[in-house]
Amino acid sequence: MNITVSETARLFLKRKEGFYLSQNRKAKLIEVAKTCHGAEFRVVFETPSRDDKRFETDGCEIYVAPRLVEEYGGFSLDTQSFFFAPRLLVSPERQNYSCDCKAKCNNQPVNQELRASDKEDK
Repeated sequence: MNITVSETARLFLKRKEGFYLSQNRKAKLIEVAKTCHGAEFRVVFETPSRDDKRFETDGCEIYVAPRLVEEYGGFSLDTQSFFFAPRLLVSPERQNYSCDCKAKCNNQPVNQELRASDKEDK
């Protein structure tokens, strides 16, 4: 398992770490949604659970649930501008396109549905 952190993401995380230091809250990578476009992740600052795996990269301490480590392999963290403010962008090494929206898409990834409709048009 590998976590890579860009320089801008490292500076962002270090600034947040300093803010939450007195509360003993650590950076934790969590999965917030599984969609047809892939899983979405965020980094939150909270007290890690006993089962979380600890990773240290570029001077940043990040905790990840073991299930996420197994399912997605590793992660890369970078920043992006969002309305003139930086926010973290988390990308997994292996993406998962299975979603939990059976009523909306019959649990098939969007890209497969598009390929099937393209074949029907020919």
